[in-house]
Amino acid sequence: MKWLMKVPLFARLLEEIPRVGSDRQGQAARVAALQLMGELRVAQLREDEATPLFLEAVAEASASAPNSALEARAKNALASFYVEQDRSEAADPLAREALVAAQAQADSELLQIEILDTLASSLARQERAEEAEDTYRRGLELADQQSGS
Repeated sequence: MKWLMKVPLFARLLEEIPRVGSDRQGQAARVAALQLMGELRVAQLREDEATPLFLEAVAEASASAPNSALEARAKNALASFYVEQDRSEAADPLAREALVAAQAQADSELLQIEILDTLASSLARQERAEEAEDTYRRGLELADQQSGS
């Protein structure tokens, strides 16, 4: 029983969620738990431990639900992490892939706005002001359409 106190709660929960081959909700829960653990490691300033968690989330989302909102969210989370790490060159392709996956989904406007924000932030950090502005504008237009409907 003492070992339970040594293992972080999210890690224990993650072990209880089945891997590939389980139901769709289980897969989504596992990917979300991996992302949450990655974000927790970032908050703890343990970025070296966060990277494999985000990468595993993307790999599992891509394997279990390719071109889905789940994959789009996982890729956007990794892209956001890369932007925070000043690794925008790595973030751009992920954000663009996430956007394509999100655009293929019905009712994914809010997810698309989040991804466009990530991409625009990445472009701005690379001092690609014109592209960043266009990308922010696309997000704002989508947000306006969303609020108007």
